[in-house]
Parts: sequence; structure tokens; C-alpha cells
Amino acid sequence: DDYTIADIATYPWTRQHKDRGIDQAGFTHFIRWFEAMEARPAVQRSNQMTVKINVRLGKAATGKTPINIYDTGDNDQRLSKASKR
Repeated sequence: DDYTIADIATYPWTRQHKDRGIDQAGFTHFIRWFEAMEARPAVQRSNQMTVKINVRLGKAATGKTPINIYDTGDNDQRLSKASKR
């Protein structure tokens, strides 16, 4: 029943549980835990901040070439460019 570092670390990874087919019928204990996490004021503030950050990132990226973070072929170039700032 205590709120621990395990809850803090796990919660962000579970936010998309509906997309993975996790629902009340098959995962009652998980849903109870998830709802308890979302009821916490600090979690609500964090979720609101995440929405605002994502909106700002979307605006900042408008018109720019998307970056594939999984394509590591030009890491040397990116790193040298980033370290010159």
C-alpha cells in the first residue's frame, strides 16, 4: 500500500497499457494500481506537464526534417555538431 520508488519508476512505462490490450477484465490488480497512481496529485501534475512539453516539441519540430533516432549511421556527425554548441 506504500508509494515507493518502484511505483515511480514503473508508472511511466505503463501509461500506454490500453494500446497493449490490458483491461479491467483481465488485469484487475494492475488497473487498481494504475488508477491509484493516476489519482496522486504529483502524477497528475507530471502528466499535465508532459502534455504541454509534447505540444511545445511538436511546434518546435514543425517544418523540420524528422530524425530517426534508431538510425545510428551518422552518430559521429551528430555528436561533433552537438558538441560544438
